[in-house]
Amino acid sequence: MGIIMYLVLLLYAIGIGAIGMGIFYLLTQRDNKFALKSVLAGIILIIIGFVVNENRPVVKGSATITVEAVSLNESKGTGQYYCDVVDEESGVSYRFVGADSGEAASYCEEFEVGWDYKIDYKYEEEQYYFNNNNDGQ
Repeated sequence: MGIIMYLVLLLYAIGIGAIGMGIFYLLTQRDNKFALKSVLAGIILIIIGFVVNENRPVVKGSATITVEAVSLNESKGTGQYYCDVVDEESGVSYRFVGADSGEAASYCEEFEVGWDYKIDYKYEEEQYYFNNNNDGQ
């Protein structure tokens, strides 16, 4: 995730520089077409930086979710059991990996469809996971 942050900072720096150069060209009345193009390019780069920053997944945090679905599954090949809880509003699936089927099943039983829960989560390997200290509602 660190590389994305540095790329966004680079986009901001280039965007601000382009805007500054465009304003300087406008004030000194050098080349008005180039100045306007520079200001527009700078604004577009800054907007792209905002969009990239907004759509980046959150690594750790807490959220209030409304449960849409709860499922208990077995991972193929590893033999691990996991409980998936799907948020109704965002459609994001949060996962709890249990040591055995009993642990994962008991974790799944804590959630009821349609209820709101405050959870702590982390984002690893393109999947959201519970932080395993969920206290229910």
